[in-house]
Amino acid sequence: MPGPEGPPGPAGPQGEPGPAGADGQDGVDGQDGAVGATGPAGPSGPAGPEGPQGPQGEQGPAGEDGEVAVKTLINTSDEAAGDNCANGGVKIEVGEDTNADGILDTDEVDDSLTRYVCNGADGEDSSGGNNYASSFSLVPVDMGLSSVTPSNMPVNASLYPEDNFTYLLTGYDPGQEIISSQGSAGYDAENNLMLYPHWIKFKISGLQLEPSDKIMFRYYQVGANSNNGGPYFETIDVESIGGESFFYIYVNNSWTWPGGGFFHNVKLENHPIPDANSLLVYSHYNNWFSTTTSQKINIEIFYQSNGGFKSTNIMFTTSIY
Repeated sequence: MPGPEGPPGPAGPQGEPGPAGADGQDGVDGQDGAVGATGPAGPSGPAGPEGPQGPQGEQGPAGEDGEVAVKTLINTSDEAAGDNCANGGVKIEVGEDTNADGILDTDEVDDSLTRYVCNGADGEDSSGGNNYASSFSLVPVDMGLSSVTPSNMPVNASLYPEDNFTYLLTGYDPGQEIISSQGSAGYDAENNLMLYPHWIKFKISGLQLEPSDKIMFRYYQVGANSNNGGPYFETIDVESIGGESFFYIYVNNSWTWPGGGFFHNVKLENHPIPDANSLLVYSHYNNWFSTTTSQKINIEIFYQSNGGFKSTNIMFTTSIY
């Protein structure tokens, strides 16, 4: 008969691991966390290369035509001695050419603008209004250059012309390099001297006018591509100082140069003279392809009197270098 069961024996050594089981299914994704704070901006990167120029856009529609300008015309005619001019003179009529035929017709004359340039009488006395001498004379009292011309540039010229009739001026400015390369008879490069001025100041000796009075110039015009001929008329205000009458003459000179810009130092706004009392006697414009000049010559001076103008019997002319 079997005996009683004995006690358990000691544990055997661990067996080798079995092969890995198959992966289980992925679990459900958790919720996204909160967005963090924005970090500081990084430094700007270098600019990219310039892109190619785009194609030219289509031309826009033409603008509306402007109004046709109406020209103002001037007629001059001899005025017989009479109520308007005791010793005869010239009648000046002004009006708009409303029918654009280039002729100032009788019905186009503005009577309010009609003026008379009267011949002077011998030996006018000083009675009745302004004081006049029996004769007048033209006295040059000052001259100079554009205020932008080098200040160390003297003018080596006489105020009084040799013939007491022809006043010499220049439109040249050695401070403008493009223009100075052309040279000029008005400049002594060796001695750094201007030989002629850009402007001249005159006194009409013997003529006393009110500051509101005007003086008139009758002149002829010559030049390239300009309205040559005459006579033409122009009025300016008189500069009245201490009961004496003064005026100025001046030149303009301008150039344009391909790639070099616009050069215009010799002009009224750069001359130390008053605009209202100054007469432009020479203008020059050169744009490389063409030149336009306009010069006043054989200039006669008239003064305002009794609603018209009377001759001072003073004449002068200009020569430009």
